[in-house]
Amino acid sequence: MISWLKQKLKNPSDFQIGFLTFVLASPVFAAIVALHLALTACVGSPLPKAENKQRLNEIRQLDCNVPYRESKIHLAKTVFYSVWLDNFKDPDLAVGMNLDRLCVEFSKKRWKVDRGYYEDGKRLPIGGANVLGQTFNRSYIRVYSAGKDTKLYKTSFAHELVHASLMALNGQADPDHLGNKYQGWTLKHSQLIDRVNAELLFLGL
Repeated sequence: MISWLKQKLKNPSDFQIGFLTFVLASPVFAAIVALHLALTACVGSPLPKAENKQRLNEIRQLDCNVPYRESKIHLAKTVFYSVWLDNFKDPDLAVGMNLDRLCVEFSKKRWKVDRGYYEDGKRLPIGGANVLGQTFNRSYIRVYSAGKDTKLYKTSFAHELVHASLMALNGQADPDHLGNKYQGWTLKHSQLIDRVNAELLFLGL
């Protein structure tokens, strides 16, 4: 079925658009195609363009030995997108296309950021703080995971996907969440994270 569709569509980008259209139209077909992508796609590829050599070296030196199967990551993305469609829709497919090419890196160690915001909009303390996740741009997120027994629903995975999705839609990730400095993140987005994590828990992810 997948090969037949690829022949009918002119190029891979058309295939991606077709896939996302079927997600909206047919849950059964979407599950079949999602399974195909889960078995063939790569979690950490392609890497985003580095701002400089120091950033590139930092990316390469990440501890990525957290044993999540690629199929589980892509299934978790599919769950996120399904919940997103229930809450916000995606008429231009900006969120879906971005999730399709999103690079996810995992680290067994927390890392420090110099500045940032809590979800209530308050700034991190002076001097920064260690964080559980970070969205560098629309196509690259980093998630802290303690090890093989840590489930995705216990990490910042869904939280970072919201940031990346907002950036895909609006050009900025709304770093202060429910604060007033940036726009985009609402209480509904926070509730979406809770629902995604509940569904990931149900699936054992």
